[in-house]
Amino acid sequence: MAGAEERGAALARTADRIASCVRCLRPAGAWTASAVRCPPPANRPTPAERDACLPYLTAELDALSDVSVIVTLGAFAWHAAARQAGLRPRPPFRHAAEARRPDGRVQLACYHPSRRNTATGLLTDAMLAAVFRRARELAGAGAGPGFSA
Repeated sequence: MAGAEERGAALARTADRIASCVRCLRPAGAWTASAVRCPPPANRPTPAERDACLPYLTAELDALSDVSVIVTLGAFAWHAAARQAGLRPRPPFRHAAEARRPDGRVQLACYHPSRRNTATGLLTDAMLAAVFRRARELAGAGAGPGFSA
């Protein structure tokens, strides 16, 4: 395969793995949500966009009263979720970080599964699988299917 085709194939595999992991979260009482609702210019959301979308994130999480674990993909999502929960002091972002929110839910961090992060090895399939395994464990559902690295 040429370089671009290899990168595209790798990105597709990562997207498939994420989709598989996310499908296993909802029955377990865990959830992934979007901090911003549309692709921003240059694919880089701003704090103003995050703040404009915060009421929608709040409404979504309020409607999901049975969700006990919130998985955040990337630092931007981690900080948006912390802001939404009113966490003070704000917990620092790091891969696999956990923070207990005032409502009793756990916020769980994962490096963003961007092409750059997966191509450079900052985020591996094993790391991604471990976060989703942990989400299910925190939700009391066990590791579940489809979580081997």
